[in-house]
Amino acid sequence: MKIKIVPLFYFFYKPIRKSYYFIVRPTKIGVRAIILNEHDHILLVRHTYTKGWYLPGGGIDRRETVVDALKRELHEELGITSLTIEKCLGIYTSFFELKTDHIAVFVVKSCVINDKPNTEIAETRYFGFTDLPSDISQGSKKRIWEYKNLKEIHLLDRLPSPDEKINNYKLTNIQGIIYYAKKKL
Repeated sequence: MKIKIVPLFYFFYKPIRKSYYFIVRPTKIGVRAIILNEHDHILLVRHTYTKGWYLPGGGIDRRETVVDALKRELHEELGITSLTIEKCLGIYTSFFELKTDHIAVFVVKSCVINDKPNTEIAETRYFGFTDLPSDISQGSKKRIWEYKNLKEIHLLDRLPSPDEKINNYKLTNIQGIIYYAKKKL
């Protein structure tokens, strides 16, 4: 009789993880990328360890800048060797599962993707704005919606680049980005 190790592991893992989050209340910082091809389709990834489609990205390591983390994560997940970061869409906060996650989302328009095998990524695919998969994560869906709508009202062009100084203004959410962009008009 074979015992299914993986389901048994997840049976105990989730309660232990939730208990850890309840006691420690960790703060994590991560990066995500809206990667667009020449047809303005967005690249999404499906991980092997969770369900649904996500914007590619991951966590920031110690003593690593946000841009360096984005480059590292995109190289690890997708084999991207060179990329051009066009804009920082924003910095978002999530309090899901009793932890605090801060996620910086960048817009990447040109990159070189070298297909390489990765055990973390099950599938990658480009999607148009109107044909996003039904099982896309809520956070990814919101960021794509914000990007699309900022682009349509021509505020995206007024967002700061990652290298631009923002005069001590903290971009923390979509309202902050729109406020900043309107000040620049």
